[in-house]
Amino acid sequence: MSDEKQLPPGEQRFIAKKQVDGRRTTWNVYDREQASKPGQVPGFGVVASGFTDETSCQAEADRLAAFITGEGTDV
Repeated sequence: MSDEKQLPPGEQRFIAKKQVDGRRTTWNVYDREQASKPGQVPGFGVVASGFTDETSCQAEADRLAAFITGEGTDV
């Protein structure tokens, strides 16, 4: 049995997720299908983390989503 969650069509797999630690706030890419933060993806490399704003984190999430779906060829 797989632990992967089946997402409804059109729902984003990778999202920017806020993490608050005391007074420090960072943003990390979160994989909703795997219910985890990806650290390294074969062929993609290390997924950046610790972003200071949601916009740049979501850009990394979109880049990873494009790589996974085969739409992005330049990493």
